Amino acid sequence: MEKIQGPNRKNGRDLSPHLHVRHQGYYCYRDPRTGKEYGLGKEKRMAINEAISANRQIFDAPVSLNDRINEVKALSMTEWMEQFTKK
Repeated sequence: MEKIQGPNRKNGRDLSPHLHVRHQGYYCYRDPRTGKEYGLGKEKRMAINEAISANRQIFDAPVSLNDRINEVKALSMTEWMEQFTKK
């Protein structure tokens, strides 16, 4: 017996979570907590950046990679081990 597969959906696979494309290339962000949609316009790059920022704030990511790389004060492994063993 042959498996029946659904259509191959290529739209939106390169988008951030909770970011959707509506009619004629209009981007919307859907808040996962409330289900409310917010329009972000037709510029893809800006919409993706806004969605990433919103997702980070909602899911409370501690620090972005950019912030970690550009951080002035970073602990070395030795410093971290000293702090860890003191506790």
